[in-house]
Formats: sequence, C-alpha cells, structure tokens
Amino acid sequence: MNLITRLALVVTVCSGMAPCAAISQVLIDESFDSLPAGYQLVPVVSANASASGMIGDVGGSNAIIVDAVWNVPVGGSESAAMLLDPAGAPVQLDPASRGGLFSVVWSIDAATSGSSSLPSGFGGMFPILVIFQTQPDNSVTLSGYRLLITPGPTQTYAFELAAEDFDLYDGPPDFSVNGGVIRFGLLMGATYMATTEAYTNTGRLTADNWRVSISETVFRSGFDGPPPAQSPGNPQSMLTCPFCSR
Repeated sequence: MNLITRLALVVTVCSGMAPCAAISQVLIDESFDSLPAGYQLVPVVSANASASGMIGDVGGSNAIIVDAVWNVPVGGSESAAMLLDPAGAPVQLDPASRGGLFSVVWSIDAATSGSSSLPSGFGGMFPILVIFQTQPDNSVTLSGYRLLITPGPTQTYAFELAAEDFDLYDGPPDFSVNGGVIRFGLLMGATYMATTEAYTNTGRLTADNWRVSISETVFRSGFDGPPPAQSPGNPQSMLTCPFCSR
C-alpha cells in the first residue's frame, strides 16, 4: 500500500464544561508492500558497524527487514541502523493549519532477534519514531521516541504520545500553531558499548503495519491537556544520531 493520507473521524460532542473528545486523523497507514512514496532506506553506521535493509517476506507478508553487525572495541561504542528517510515525501502534517496538535498516536508490528560473542550479550535492535520538523530558517530539527522491544515473535505496539515523549536528539517538537511542517520517519537499530571486553553483535529487526495518526481538540477551550508522558526508555539503548546535522 502506498503512503496515503486518510481521514478517519471519531467525534464526540462536547457538552457543558466537560472535557472535549478528539478528532483522529490517520496520516500514515503503511503495510510495506513496497517502500512508501518519497521514502528511502539509508544506512546510519559508525566505523566498525554495518547495516542493510530491504523489503522482504516475513511470515507470509512483506515487511522491512534490517540486519546489522557491531564490532565493538574495548572502551568504545558502535552504532548501526537503517533510516526510513522521508526526505522526498510530501509534508504529512502542518500544526499551524490545524490549530495545534493534541497528541501523536503510532503503532507498529515489530520483532527483534540477535546474537553476541559475549555469553550474556544481546544483538537486538529498536525502532524509533522520528519527527522531522522544518524551522523558519528552513533547517530541520529531529525529535525521537524509542520503542524498547525484547526478542521474540512479532508483536503489535501502540502508543499515544505527547510532544514531551519525543525526547531524543533535538528535544520535543513544537505541536503548537507556531510549529513548522512535519514529516515522519523510522530509525531502526541500536548502539552498543564495551567497557572491559571487545565483542561482536549481530541483530535483525522486522517492522510492518506502520501507522501514524494525530488527535486534535474538537473544541479548543483549554479543558483538554496533552496525554501524560510515557515512561522514559533505557538510556543505554539510545541510538546516537549521526544524521542530525542534515
């Protein structure tokens, strides 16, 4: 299915002083039969790591498959990931045209597996939802929310996220009417560090059924606040951002 914008309105009438419900608008509903229009898979790797990505069969359905290798020296760290880069995609969201945002809702089917030369090691990877937001000077800031997953079969993960949840890279995006236009990307990988012993990790991540929607207040009376921030992820699994200078 190509990247499309579809409306799915869910409206509850506001009454009296009660908090208002929200309109849900689906921005991305992608099953990865092929790469979404305007997107490309770009490796994001350090000197002693490698990553590759492709669309392939996973359990009878096409999905993104990312494979990576980390050769981690003592006292060092290595990063390997693939970025589903929206550089050529159309603008997916303009907060100003919608009077500001309420929250971002995203879901994904994902699984990870891996191996390590260390007996207690782990070679898994993590998907990060990345917001690319254009600023008034035409620079682009990046904000990310990391999903921690453990090895095992494919599972569906879904979250409703406030701006404050996107705490990676340049910090939270601007969801107000003053915020610039937004595109969404996926970064799939990990960073590993070594303290006393060098090691090699190999890992695989599969991702399918990527969906991003937004909620915006129907009656902007100030009664509705953003959803509470999710619990922060494990900082040791935070992927570094070599592409943040773009």
